Amino acid sequence: MNGNIQELMKCSIENFGDSYIDTSLLSYEPHEFSARFERKMRKLIKKQRRFYFPLVKTPLRLSFTVIVMVILMTVTTMMSVGAVREAIFNFFINTFSTHSDITAIDDEQHPDTIEEIYEIGYDLSDYKVDYESYLERRRIISYLKNDKEIVFEQHVNDAFNVRANTEGAEIFHVDLNGYDAMYYYNNLDYHNLIWDNGKYTFWLLSNISKEEFFEIAKSVRKSE
Repeated sequence: MNGNIQELMKCSIENFGDSYIDTSLLSYEPHEFSARFERKMRKLIKKQRRFYFPLVKTPLRLSFTVIVMVILMTVTTMMSVGAVREAIFNFFINTFSTHSDITAIDDEQHPDTIEEIYEIGYDLSDYKVDYESYLERRRIISYLKNDKEIVFEQHVNDAFNVRANTEGAEIFHVDLNGYDAMYYYNNLDYHNLIWDNGKYTFWLLSNISKEEFFEIAKSVRKSE
């Protein structure tokens, strides 16, 4: 009895298989995919060939993405909080917690080399010249008397790019002989004035009294 049932089931399966093939597989016609679908598939295949694809298609994808996000957030925070970029006093100023990077704004009116020499007109006969550096794009001279120092610098604008000690300092606008000057008093007890007279950039700094400091600044003139 069991043999007859097995034989019957075998015949039924064979007949069913022939019928399935006849009605499904043999009548099957290939599908035509759209051009848009083909383009997407080609792009996907191209991406798979790139060296980083194994990273983004494995379980490391999450951690990799998190790392990238942390780096981007850190850089963004440093740029937005660590430095404040302003265009004031005819200068670009990047202000940080401990210092400021100051760059003069240059244009065609400013010469490329120092063609006119400026000097301090105030009487400094009781000071001695401690340092001098005269170049075609920058001039620096410092005067010394005991523990008192006066430093005067003249720059062409496109060469004025300095890192100034402004930690804890408040920067003020002051009028200096009709020019808008930047004044601050730093944590080393030095007065600082930076200004642009339309041709050159000047930087005066000293640890003398504020009153005498401004008298010296007002005396800066073109050398005869």
